[in-house]
Amino acid sequence: MNNKSNMFKGLSATDLHPTFRSDLIAFTAIPSEKASLLAETMVADAKELSPTPISTLANVVSKRLGIPLEQARSSVRVARSFAVRLAKTDEDPTNLVDDLLSMELITPSAKDAFLRMLNILRQSRTELTGRENRQKNMLGGGYHLTGWGVYTDFRIAFDKYDISDVDLDNYQPTITGLIPIVSLELETKLGEKEETIVLRLSEADLAKLETALKVARLQLTTMQKYAHGGK
Repeated sequence: MNNKSNMFKGLSATDLHPTFRSDLIAFTAIPSEKASLLAETMVADAKELSPTPISTLANVVSKRLGIPLEQARSSVRVARSFAVRLAKTDEDPTNLVDDLLSMELITPSAKDAFLRMLNILRQSRTELTGRENRQKNMLGGGYHLTGWGVYTDFRIAFDKYDISDVDLDNYQPTITGLIPIVSLELETKLGEKEETIVLRLSEADLAKLETALKVARLQLTTMQKYAHGGK
């Protein structure tokens, strides 16, 4: 493929992730004026310290643009993909759109909407690059959190935990109680290495973690005030 942009250099439509291709289709249904609002929303989000989760941002976009939530989610993913790209490398929006057209990923009727969005994002490279730099400084030097999940359930307690001395011919397991457990699933990343850790917490452990996080929040607030000349 003789693509014009660096983002799509040497790529064909089939080289792109299926989700990205389907997201592009969802985006093409957005009117041009709403594409501008989407870009402005992404630029505003770039001024925050860390990226807003896609699900949260999709809710904002859905209400602001008056579009279905699923379409908003796809459109946010598309806009963020281009925002991240433009934060790293300057690209001519016309070249990007021409490549999308040549790969038949969008229709000519969607050209204006894409150009509006990309031009606004490009004009706001200072904000987009600023977030990129803040993220590198904040996350450098160790694992960072990319996702999480919290699950609660009961663990069944039996009369025997150490089964090394169990007489299998005569043993009848007896349930002695139910123990409530919280499972905290943490998705982490270090460079290209991704790892998921699951912590099982008793009520006592959960209380200790809650206290530690509250203290950390208070200390962080104090540090932020100090950094801005407060006490």
